[in-house]
Amino acid sequence: MEKGIQKDGTQYNYLIEQIGDLLLQGRKQAVYAVNNLLVQTYWQVGKYIVEYEQRGMEKSEYGSKLLDRLSKDLTVLYGRGFGRSNLVYIRKLYLAYQISGTKTVPPDVSGNARATQQYSEHQEKTGN
Repeated sequence: MEKGIQKDGTQYNYLIEQIGDLLLQGRKQAVYAVNNLLVQTYWQVGKYIVEYEQRGMEKSEYGSKLLDRLSKDLTVLYGRGFGRSNLVYIRKLYLAYQISGTKTVPPDVSGNARATQQYSEHQEKTGN
């Protein structure tokens, strides 16, 4: 042990506690920021899918093979995470939180813990 540093001293323990608290806080903020960005990205992907399906019409055609093809192509290009069921949830995310007349992600989408939790649970179940 170096001179002047007492591992058992209360000041040293307080230093360790402060550093630990800061690291935990930083990690939580990083997770929140990444999660926020992912939700916004998936919302936008869902928007692209819905707009492509609808091609300007009010309702999309049912039975479209679009999600099957997208799943295969996106998986080849970008790896895991684009299973058909994930694309269904991504599409539903947009439909649940779309705001007509705007082109931006609604602020409450990224902060919606329930939607985020449901999507995370789906990803864990499917491995996507």
